[in-house]
Amino acid sequence: MEVKPDWKISILNVSATLADYIGVKSNIAKIDILKNELNKNYKNVIYICMDGLGMFPLEQNLPKSSILRENVKKTITSVFPSTTTNATSSLYSATYPSHHGLFGWSLYFEKLNSCVDIYIGQNSYTREPIDMSKIDDYLTFETYFSKSKIPAYTVFPDFMKYLQTSTKNYNFASLEEAFDVLKEIVKINEKKFVYCYLPEPDATMHNYGTTSKEAKDIIKTINKLTEELANQSTDTLIIVTPDHGQTDITSYIPLYEDKELMSTLKTPMFLEPRATGMFVKKECE
Repeated sequence: MEVKPDWKISILNVSATLADYIGVKSNIAKIDILKNELNKNYKNVIYICMDGLGMFPLEQNLPKSSILRENVKKTITSVFPSTTTNATSSLYSATYPSHHGLFGWSLYFEKLNSCVDIYIGQNSYTREPIDMSKIDDYLTFETYFSKSKIPAYTVFPDFMKYLQTSTKNYNFASLEEAFDVLKEIVKINEKKFVYCYLPEPDATMHNYGTTSKEAKDIIKTINKLTEELANQSTDTLIIVTPDHGQTDITSYIPLYEDKELMSTLKTPMFLEPRATGMFVKKECE
């Protein structure tokens, strides 16, 4: 099934609506149902991005009575490429991919003559750590929550290397720790906005598949932790979206085995398998 971004009801429009709520102007269309809820003046507004938890894995792994399925308000689209780095960068910045330019997990930097996994700060091929300060000039987009007119907090995995933010930031090493942090932030006596990114269930689904026991277990855990957070929080709006969805692949084309194709490329292929980037040698254009 072909799905294209709908720029009136996408993850980008979610961020634009949240940006508007915390006093950051955006000319991108807002989502009325979310805007109306935000106008109820909650003490705590928590946005949680659950990586990869689109409608397919949600419906495959949770009953209709679960808190995450029972509270679905809208089906939205992602951006293109619908990859974690590209989609979350649009979520962080409330800008189109063509603006922030971080299209995939692995990006080529001519200055290094190499591809870098920017989320985790390593060489895409050798897995060696990269000095991210060498490419800071290329990663300059601002997060919208850094410009918040109300107190803003961020909760990110401890492996994330590139995201710079002026918010009060907390890092976590497990899902349980992430939700423990959220519970503590809620207790702070002030009106606030919280942005949280969870790398699951995407990581588990990539390894085992969207309908595997491992995926079902991690999604059930996320649902349970979300329910506990909701039950223990007062005067709090919790907003949940994925950055993109995920389905199991039915076919795979090993392009890197095509020696004729590879001989025309200046660098190995990069970005992501779902939307591969290629630099063609000048003489082969």
